[in-house]
Amino acid sequence: MIQNLIKIEECDCSELFNAGIFSEQKCFLTANVNFEEINTVGNIQVSDESSYENNELIWTTTITYKVKTKAPQAWRRKAFRMTAIDGKKYLVGTGERPFPVIKESNPYPDKPTGTTLMSVTVTWKSRHGLMEIIG
Repeated sequence: MIQNLIKIEECDCSELFNAGIFSEQKCFLTANVNFEEINTVGNIQVSDESSYENNELIWTTTITYKVKTKAPQAWRRKAFRMTAIDGKKYLVGTGERPFPVIKESNPYPDKPTGTTLMSVTVTWKSRHGLMEIIG
């Protein structure tokens, strides 16, 4: 069970072509991948749901986090690595399609007490769920 994700990083999906996928939820990174940390505010939330579509098990992994920046990002073909408080690392995305879909919500509140933090939601729908990185 994953508890308290403390860090999220992103990389280009092209850097994951050599990732070894052992099962629906375990992988191994065979090359040195250049992940860049995302400066988040507050908790990183993750949900991992499975369902059968056309007789095939499909996972929908959703990551939600907040950032201070107001500048929109050029999010295309990105993968994400998250680190839990116990040191375990998890991967969302591979070097192949389908790629994670990233949506930004950038509020400009009408009241002084409203939040101005941009919310980022990453949704990945694939045959793999949230994959624990082995090794």
